[in-house]
Amino acid sequence: MPLVLYRDAVLWFCREIFLLVSVERPELRLMVIGADPPPEVRDLAAANVRILGYVPDVAPFFDSCRLSVAPLRYGAGVKGKINQSLAFGLPVVATRRAVEGMFLEDGESVLIADEPMEFAAAVLRLYTDHFLWKRLSRNGLTVMEVHFSFAAARWALIDFVERQCH
Repeated sequence: MPLVLYRDAVLWFCREIFLLVSVERPELRLMVIGADPPPEVRDLAAANVRILGYVPDVAPFFDSCRLSVAPLRYGAGVKGKINQSLAFGLPVVATRRAVEGMFLEDGESVLIADEPMEFAAAVLRLYTDHFLWKRLSRNGLTVMEVHFSFAAARWALIDFVERQCH
């Protein structure tokens, strides 16, 4: 994700959303992974906010987290961090902007929220609702398999080549 998007998303989430989450669930911890965090992001480090920077293997972090957030307020295209989270079976709370064009459906494969209170409520709901967590995890994996897997890319390429030859 470009640095400007990353900075804005992390700052907005920490300053306006995670504060609301922490009032309800002070034990929750946020881990921010991403290469070369700018000073404004590094300054957010606290007891409940870990700024990790570049992590060569994210698998242990995805395996130990309950959910992922994508609080992007602008930008376009498929978001790799969302795909990566969903491919690990980790449900995501995201803004509408973050999931544009990704075949994700609110309440079925992702939770979508655009306002701080709404986003915080979605994070808390997903954190505590086991059945919702399972549904989003399962359906998120299915979306990744159907639309973003190597097999899906292979079939799209075969279809393209066949249309070009006819």
